Amino acid sequence: MKIYQAMKAKKKLITEIDQLKSKVRDNNSFPVGKKVNYDAKVMLEQLMAKSLDLVKLKSQIMKATMPIYPKLHAMSEMKSMASFLKGVPHQEGLISQHSFRGEVTPQEYKCVMNEVELSKMVTEMENSLEATQEEIDGFNHTTDI
Repeated sequence: MKIYQAMKAKKKLITEIDQLKSKVRDNNSFPVGKKVNYDAKVMLEQLMAKSLDLVKLKSQIMKATMPIYPKLHAMSEMKSMASFLKGVPHQEGLISQHSFRGEVTPQEYKCVMNEVELSKMVTEMENSLEATQEEIDGFNHTTDI
């Protein structure tokens, strides 16, 4: 099984686990005389088995992806930095300031990095993210777990 297939299987297992959790919750306690659709103990046994399967699969994925961990961590940091840069204020010029008394006073602003510079940095990071993601996708499609 390739890494990308294992990741799909992981997602499927997580969905199945969530469904089993719901069945246990919904069928464990009920009014006397009401027919339940599932046996909560049986559902719990299945839930525990699926959880163990998930642990094994996650461990296999982790082991197989060790060679690309630096790229995965770099991507995470680049995404965080791009998000940060998008939120950096870049006001310039005369800006009206409103006080708590309702007074409006003009305040001149200057920025170190203007909107164009910040946008260019974000674009460069996003391009680098795309290239790194392509490398990771290639790895995931060719590497067995």
